[in-house]
Amino acid sequence: MVIHSSPFFNSISPKIPLGFSDHQQAEVFLHSQKNPRKRKPVYLNTLSVLAIKFHLQYLGFDPHTEVCESFDSVLQACFDVADLELPHQVKLNAVRFY
Repeated sequence: MVIHSSPFFNSISPKIPLGFSDHQQAEVFLHSQKNPRKRKPVYLNTLSVLAIKFHLQYLGFDPHTEVCESFDSVLQACFDVADLELPHQVKLNAVRFY
């Protein structure tokens, strides 16, 4: 059973809007990858991090994308990174379904 496609999961999961600027940021990171196999994961990781950032801001947290590894093009090329940092050195890793 795949839980993320069940009607129950869809009814309780929040809908997180991704704006044009979010997709633009993901496109910038996608095009910075020389390895074609890294482009799609980098694009999806970026959207994942930006969606979690939006949700955390909605909940009143202040995530910092400028210090997260998933926004570093060198680390994107070497690793599968999708992280987000909160104040006081808390680091979250985004869960990706792809």
